[in-house]
Amino acid sequence: MKKVLFIILLSINIYLPIKAQNFQGGNDDGFSVSGQTGIDVSALKYYAYIKNVSSGNADGYYGIGKEILILIEFDRNVDVSGGTPLIILETGTTNRPAYYISGSGTKTLTFSYVVVEGDSTVDLSYLSNQIELSGAQITDVFGNNAVLDLPASGTIGSLSYNKNINIDGIKPVGTLDLAVGQADTTNSSPVNYVLSFSEPISGLNINDFSLSGTAGANNISIIGSGTEYFVSVSGMTNDGTIILGHLTTSVQDTAGNWNAATIIIKNTVYYDVSAPVAQINVANTQADPTNSSPVNFTITFSEAVLGFTSSDIQLSGTANPSTLVLTGSGSTYNAEVSGMTSDGTVIINIPEKICSDSVGNLNLTTLIVKNQINYDVSRPGIEIIRETGQSNPSNDTVIYFRAIFTEQLNNFVPSNVKLSGTAGANSLNLRGGPDVYTMEVSGMSSDGSVIVSIPENVLADAAGNMNTASVNTDNQACLPYPS
Repeated sequence: MKKVLFIILLSINIYLPIKAQNFQGGNDDGFSVSGQTGIDVSALKYYAYIKNVSSGNADGYYGIGKEILILIEFDRNVDVSGGTPLIILETGTTNRPAYYISGSGTKTLTFSYVVVEGDSTVDLSYLSNQIELSGAQITDVFGNNAVLDLPASGTIGSLSYNKNINIDGIKPVGTLDLAVGQADTTNSSPVNYVLSFSEPISGLNINDFSLSGTAGANNISIIGSGTEYFVSVSGMTNDGTIILGHLTTSVQDTAGNWNAATIIIKNTVYYDVSAPVAQINVANTQADPTNSSPVNFTITFSEAVLGFTSSDIQLSGTANPSTLVLTGSGSTYNAEVSGMTSDGTVIINIPEKICSDSVGNLNLTTLIVKNQINYDVSRPGIEIIRETGQSNPSNDTVIYFRAIFTEQLNNFVPSNVKLSGTAGANSLNLRGGPDVYTMEVSGMSSDGSVIVSIPENVLADAAGNMNTASVNTDNQACLPYPS
């Protein structure tokens, strides 16, 4: 009788707390009572619940394409059927699902999430309050639906409490620019660049760069760490460009993400170790000789120069020029010279080392195409005399005179000569030149005089000065007409 009473009382103790999640002191299977065996509990309604959420991954950083395993531990074995449960993870701008992949029939269900580019979060946690079934069922061995509530994020038993998993789906991005103080045109080596990354990276080496351009640069050195690197380029063999590039997928961040395309601020430098050289020539429209002032020269440098002024130009010549005005800039200039006091030469020159290019290379010896102009403002004068040996009077059919010019003239023609006198001379031939001519007069039709003269302004010298009238020292002859 006592035994029956004990059993009845024990049955009452079992069924009263039917909503209890578990029994204390048992084997954590929901079917044992501390110190008791062989008890029928088939009528007990029991709900499996989530005890703990963790991960199969170690603490650390995980990048694009890395799989994160989320481990959800129930207090007893559960079965998954009819679909694919999931939980929503907090992964930055776009939150991602972790899908169930295994564990049915055990206490621990495994969910999988693969990091997508753009995901980013510190200390991975879930947004879901519970597992989303998505058409599936999670039940115990008796078919009872499990309680799917997840431990609140940050509390004991939650993912973020148990693990420190950092999601980094952001690729590191480099920015390449000239180093502070590095000019984009230089005669100094090495040429320096700065490569800055959006986050710390590792693995940077000289093979991660491309080097091109016309200067023949062939050497790269790197110093730095973390996000900032100083890159030096040298080995240039001639003037030209230096172009530095940085390759995509060449370095990795802490999470293992390869770098994206580098942003280029400025990566081209012109290397210039050649000194500028000036070339002097007369200006395109400048006549030589000339009777006009000013006279103009063109100065062309092999490259743009700085600090070139009129005082840098040497001015000389027998025409005694005194004033020079320099206009222009960069590599091309015009030198305007005036103040000449007499006929003669006007000469300019440019000494070495009086100006420089933008990087400080001083000019070398000037190349001379034509740096001298003949200045001539004097009118050509003419003296006419009888040719040596010419008799006067004469009965010759040809009378000879001589024209002597004060300067050489190549444009003297018979039409410039005036024939007069009573002998009726009507033909003239010229020989000689360019400053002394023999004039042969013929065609006389009667006794009388033969007179030659040259009026003013009938011919010009090379500078354009018109002649003065001839000085007729002995410009006529008399003759009887031959019988």
